[in-house]
Amino acid sequence: MKLFNHPLIRLLFALCIVIVPFVLLQAMISGELGILLGILVSFIAYIFYVKFWEKRPVYELRITNKSDSVIYKYFGLNSAFSEFVIGLLMGTILICFLVGLLILLGQYHIVINKIKVNNVIPILINIGFYAGFVEELIFRGILFRLFEEWLGSWVAIFISGLVFGFAHYTNPNATIFTSIAIALEAGILLSAIFIITRRLWMVIGFHFAWNVVQGLVFSIPVSGHSIEGIFNINLTSNSNVWLSGGDFGLEASVFTLILLTSLGLAIVYSLEMKRKVFGINIMRIIFRKL
Repeated sequence: MKLFNHPLIRLLFALCIVIVPFVLLQAMISGELGILLGILVSFIAYIFYVKFWEKRPVYELRITNKSDSVIYKYFGLNSAFSEFVIGLLMGTILICFLVGLLILLGQYHIVINKIKVNNVIPILINIGFYAGFVEELIFRGILFRLFEEWLGSWVAIFISGLVFGFAHYTNPNATIFTSIAIALEAGILLSAIFIITRRLWMVIGFHFAWNVVQGLVFSIPVSGHSIEGIFNINLTSNSNVWLSGGDFGLEASVFTLILLTSLGLAIVYSLEMKRKVFGINIMRIIFRKL
């Protein structure tokens, strides 16, 4: 029985029980309805796995805080709602800052689109709900969490980030560089946000806002996927692919790479000082020496 409790075995089983129902539903029900039902079934499957295999409360998906007040319990600090909203704000502020910076540097210019109303919901579901909920459940809820339990926080950040980055390698206009960029900027920062609360809601909100504001609001390609949004942020004729991210989008910009990676490392470092990061002793010593 000890073998079945090993983090690697649990990781493989958790991935199967979450991904397989989602894929099957996509095959049976096409379009946005299939995605929404797939998200619901995947979360139910994950809760089932945690309760019956790991035999513990599903803390990472806890909805309420410990308040006795009904309103504060569901909407106050440390509730799923408040953490999701904080994540939304973080993602929105960062993407707006980067877009503004690149406009000032002459890499982008703005044109207002006449957005098709019937495009809004499909965009929200495909780049917002799918990426925010399914990807975070898989990469932070399963991969990062169980690798951390097995090998420590730093190794888990590296492995889950690398897998996350190269999961985008088959996207349009993707390259080795774009995959490494996502592994660093998103892999580190998203793991760091998860570590802050040890719950998924804040990192889901961040990922949701990052994709939706980038695509639906600014029409910037999201990880290589072209989106027609409200404001059409076009590359200028003299734009530099290293600065703008080119056809892959803002995530391939060196500014995004530097800002998000630095922010992620800063958060992890602060959590390390508070001993909220777990790892091999030698890695902890090396990091403190830097």
